[in-house]
Amino acid sequence: MSAFSEAALEKKLSELSNSQQSVQTLSLWLIHHRKHSKTIVGVWFNELKKGPEFTQDFAPVIVDAFKHVYRDGEEGCKKQLGRVLSIWQERAVYESSLLEQLSQVLCKSPQTGLNPEPTSELIRALQELENAASGDALLRRRISLLPAEVQDAALLHREYKRKLARVTQVRKELRSRLNNLPDGLYNSK
Repeated sequence: MSAFSEAALEKKLSELSNSQQSVQTLSLWLIHHRKHSKTIVGVWFNELKKGPEFTQDFAPVIVDAFKHVYRDGEEGCKKQLGRVLSIWQERAVYESSLLEQLSQVLCKSPQTGLNPEPTSELIRALQELENAASGDALLRRRISLLPAEVQDAALLHREYKRKLARVTQVRKELRSRLNNLPDGLYNSK
């Protein structure tokens, strides 16, 4: 395998074709050089901006890729999905229906499969606020000073799920204690 460099990656991306051999060769090279993942992602993103072909070719598989990373990826990688999605929404990289599907992947609760509406609305509102074309420098500065937990949609969603689980646990404990009170002190009907 050839040595890794940004120039080598740019060359490989520019020579990439739709053939199975071309894609497999690049995939193996990227896997071999995965320790340079941050650089690879940066170079790849810059190459994507040069032409719409990549976004069009990625569109049919991007939802499954998001699901895979959300289900099996490392926490740091999952955290970045929300940021990537926010950028794609801001720049209208994909159609709104596809961006909504990606948003649903990030908002879906793995335990129940339900989409908690309040969190989804809050995430959407934060993304709209972050993406607003505001000329107000003071507002932008105040937004940037918000804690990371509020700025990152994935962190916000995980915190919501954690607190919801805790509230459910406390309710069960309370119900159990109330039902164990002597007769007449509490009527559960």
